[in-house]
Amino acid sequence: MSNTFRYAVAGLLPFIACASIAWASSGEDAWKQGKDLLDHRDYRGAIRALSRAIELNPELAKAYGNRGCAYGALGEYQKAIDDFNTVIRLDPKDGKAYVNRGYAYYSIGQYENALDNYNRALSVDPKLAMAYGYRGIAYTKLRQYKKASEDFTKAIGVDAKDALAYKYRGADYEALRQYEKATEDFNKAIALDPKDAAVYVLRSRVLAELGQHQKAIDDASVAIKLDPKRASAYSRRGTSYAELGQYQKAIEDCSMAISLDPKLAQVYNTRGYAHNELRQYEKAIEDCGMAIRLKPTFAWAYVNRGVAYDELGQYQRAVEDYNRAIVLDPRLVEAYIDRGNAYSQLRQLEKAIENYNKAIALDPKHASAYDNRGDAYDDLGQHQKAIEDYNKAINLDPKSAEAYRERGIANARLGQYQKAIEDYSTSISLDPKPALAYRCRGDAYSHLEQLDKATADYSQAISLCPNDAAAYKKRANAYRKQGKNQKALEDDIRAQSLGARDAWASSERNVYRHLGQAERALLDPVQGLLEQIWRK
Repeated sequence: MSNTFRYAVAGLLPFIACASIAWASSGEDAWKQGKDLLDHRDYRGAIRALSRAIELNPELAKAYGNRGCAYGALGEYQKAIDDFNTVIRLDPKDGKAYVNRGYAYYSIGQYENALDNYNRALSVDPKLAMAYGYRGIAYTKLRQYKKASEDFTKAIGVDAKDALAYKYRGADYEALRQYEKATEDFNKAIALDPKDAAVYVLRSRVLAELGQHQKAIDDASVAIKLDPKRASAYSRRGTSYAELGQYQKAIEDCSMAISLDPKLAQVYNTRGYAHNELRQYEKAIEDCGMAIRLKPTFAWAYVNRGVAYDELGQYQRAVEDYNRAIVLDPRLVEAYIDRGNAYSQLRQLEKAIENYNKAIALDPKHASAYDNRGDAYDDLGQHQKAIEDYNKAINLDPKSAEAYRERGIANARLGQYQKAIEDYSTSISLDPKPALAYRCRGDAYSHLEQLDKATADYSQAISLCPNDAAAYKKRANAYRKQGKNQKALEDDIRAQSLGARDAWASSERNVYRHLGQAERALLDPVQGLLEQIWRK
């Protein structure tokens, strides 16, 4: 079964020699000549010799069988079917003839006819391993993965060393989302044939589904070493690099895959996603657009292009892309969430909530849908509803720093500053990099008159985001409350230089109110500077 199966996969000579019938004939020499030419892949020469054998002996079944194989190898499947029909008429118990005719039907897309022939082959010879293998391929093509895996199991029962049977059963297990079983089969296939690059790509794909992206990268790298021109290996590795946040490496691998096969829509989409994450939005739009041109029904490409438009502030164009994605795939949860985000940016908050509701109906365990709906409720002033959504998001994803931070903002708006501080602190412990969490916690401390803690948080926010005008302005206010007027003035000037002009008027009034008469002279040297800033 192994050799036959290999031919079927490679598309070289998928047909197998039919059973020889031990009768003498004047066409025997012509048949031998044709068989030799067939073995050497001289298919036209084989057809001429075998046709001569048939002319000399019209009842020579093996000549029809071998000629059918030659026709099949040349892609002349109807002629192949005609010859296998004759073999079966002459010998109805020749199981291999049914297999060959089944494969010819498979090759022209008549999968049900193919299955019928494989079934007949097995009724004649239940131990015909290749019939199980080919039938498994047909079931896979028809997306009947469970039946396909059962057939490959039977093929393995006949030949436990058939690497390709393990390989294809693994692919069926993957389609059934039985990733552990798929991994086991790919492991066996690799043990039996360690030089099959395709199996490493398949195992890489399953490892990625299991979240083991570094192992997935390692497998794809082995595939590339075995076959440096295998585009799917670069694509697979690039996808895992993207999942690990190594976006530049992802782009490099996707670019290599595209150079090898420029018609891979999925690879353009992956590269577009990586460009989005690197804030290279124009490049993302270009790549996702190419993915859409290659595959107009590619819903994810519309989603990723919509994200790029969203980030560029082109919210209406983003909505249009999300609309198209939803038409193509009405169950694509991320399209509803992203469309909701775009409507939020357009301040169409009720529409945003409708989209988040739809996403939640499709996937009640999608944490970000609750998180984003909470933002919309909070912006509508419905802070308690917002908190309820943030609670759900946190229950689903306890490590979401953003959900804790946003719940903190909602608590602060309700005047529950201590609860807000607790949420901001948890957010910071989960992700200490966003400056906003420190600034918000500083606000809560400021409301509670814990000014030293407030200024410390504003300082941390400034160290993380040195151009945060609001942080300087808030720290200036905290300094004034502490009587540190010179520091307050310095922060006000810095805030103004960063663009906080509207905040300056009230700040200036506060400084004059708290400074003594003698200290007001300190303002004079900076007046010219402020006027220059205002003119910029």
